[in-house]
Amino acid sequence: MKRVLAALALVAFLVATSSAQTAKCVLQFEASQPADGLSAQVTGRGKVILRLRGSAGDRLSERAQTVAYRLNQVAMAGAGPGDVVVKTSRNRARIIVAGEDLLAVDAALAKSCKSSPAGLAQAWAQNLKAVFNEPYLTLSPYRELLVPVGETRLLRWGGTLHKPDRGEIADEVIATSQMEAEQKVFAVWALQPGTTQLVVTAQDCQHTITLVCKKWAAQIPESSQLQVSGGSLRRDSLLQAVENLVRSATKAEPNAQLNCGEPSPVSGGYRIRVEAWGDEYLPVARMHRVEVQRIPAPELTADVLLVSNLPEKVTEPAVLLREALAEGRSTRLLWHHINLADRALWMAVLLHNLADSDAQVHFTGAKAGPSRDEIFAGHTAATRFLSDLFSGTGYVLTLPARTSIELSALKLRPFELVSGLARLAPLQQAQLMVEVVFEQRRARSGFFSPVPQSLYNTPNTSGFEFEGERIVDLQHTVGGNWGFYSLGKGIDVNSGGRELAGSYGVLHRINAVVENPTDRSAVVELVMRPRGGVARGTFWIGGKLIETPMLTNASEQIIYRAMVGAKSTYKVQLATMPESGSHYPILLTLRTWQR
Repeated sequence: MKRVLAALALVAFLVATSSAQTAKCVLQFEASQPADGLSAQVTGRGKVILRLRGSAGDRLSERAQTVAYRLNQVAMAGAGPGDVVVKTSRNRARIIVAGEDLLAVDAALAKSCKSSPAGLAQAWAQNLKAVFNEPYLTLSPYRELLVPVGETRLLRWGGTLHKPDRGEIADEVIATSQMEAEQKVFAVWALQPGTTQLVVTAQDCQHTITLVCKKWAAQIPESSQLQVSGGSLRRDSLLQAVENLVRSATKAEPNAQLNCGEPSPVSGGYRIRVEAWGDEYLPVARMHRVEVQRIPAPELTADVLLVSNLPEKVTEPAVLLREALAEGRSTRLLWHHINLADRALWMAVLLHNLADSDAQVHFTGAKAGPSRDEIFAGHTAATRFLSDLFSGTGYVLTLPARTSIELSALKLRPFELVSGLARLAPLQQAQLMVEVVFEQRRARSGFFSPVPQSLYNTPNTSGFEFEGERIVDLQHTVGGNWGFYSLGKGIDVNSGGRELAGSYGVLHRINAVVENPTDRSAVVELVMRPRGGVARGTFWIGGKLIETPMLTNASEQIIYRAMVGAKSTYKVQLATMPESGSHYPILLTLRTWQR
């Protein structure tokens, strides 16, 4: 405590006495300009050295700043009165200091000061000689030195005065310094955030420099590695994948703002500009390289299915689904909601990491909306998702300990809806929870946000967890009865008694088998016909995605056709799921006909 009081007393004394002493011994040239912009001046030792006059468009301030900068440079090198020279030629005179061109005085400039070029240049040169005549100390920077915490910055000195005797820092808890006489610098090391003073003493001359010590807003690495499986990511998925990676790899300070620009393709990956800033921190920006690493997709197993569709029509902010991800299994999530409130609402799909360690999840997702066409939205989400799912397309998402991330966030105006599907495959043991929420306003300002404390104590509230896959055998014998399967006719019931009408989101793997005992080949057809109203369908067959147009109960669509030889068996496997917005059930028919 005594040490702190003594330091404060030293600072108060030096601040009180340094201004008078500084005027005598410390030389700093400065430029200034009045508000009318019609003149600009350069001062040194509290005296006006020269004054430029002209019109508001003559860039007088810029010219004065240049003169002050050049004078400080030659002063640092120890310029004296004998180094100030005037050279004239016709209607022009040049002021040269220590071999450096300082300023050219032409007829227009001289006329504005009611003088001749030679006369004005000589007058200004005399002012400079007077300033340089007395011994002086020059410091750079002059008033304030900004030092990042954990790093060193240099305070340079020069001039004609004897070298500084010492430099004292008022609070050595914040920073320390070391004088390096041969290099003519004080090396200042910042220990922690704060503001203190460095007092430089040379003989009877003292000058106080304010030291501002701050942390960088973030530590941005030079590069990171994005793990991607399958095909190319769609633009929205790519942007989310890159930003997730960069933010998880960057060590941002608390309350610092982080901004990621648009990724631009380069060989083997992407380049992205990353910026961080905050009131308490030093702003930082750098180009970050994202290197793409190709990995195999996780095994496509029978996922747990979470369905967020009750209520489908949302009228108020609410938590619609909250479930913990199953241990050791992948989870498929379906959401489909329409905003029937009298105002716009935000709909968000959130993933929370409740553990004390980072979690990595292989993510495949697709969404559509906002839209007022529920069949279009549901079909678009389904086609995108099934295409990515069966091609293994996805990326590894990193979720830092005890943080949340928005997997999707959309603002829905009244009568607009959104539809989406996602698959979450944890790559190690993790304590993860997923939520679907409607909010009055977007509650999270950053990419990652702290997990709400209430989630650690609140039990799961939705109970909309179902078995996500069903195996279906569809058979037909040529010449016999057709094979039928009514997709979405039954009601799925989970262990908690919750019902899922229409089997929406349940992946159906259909094994279609046709026996042909006849002596002639036959044409095999797999046909879709709606039975509950207007519907569309999406099927993955033979490595290809098949989409149907809009169909009604009175229409049908052949989705697959092949030949089965005489006295042979034909097998084909397909996958589909009832898609949101369409009216299920639909009838799948396996039939044949012979030529």
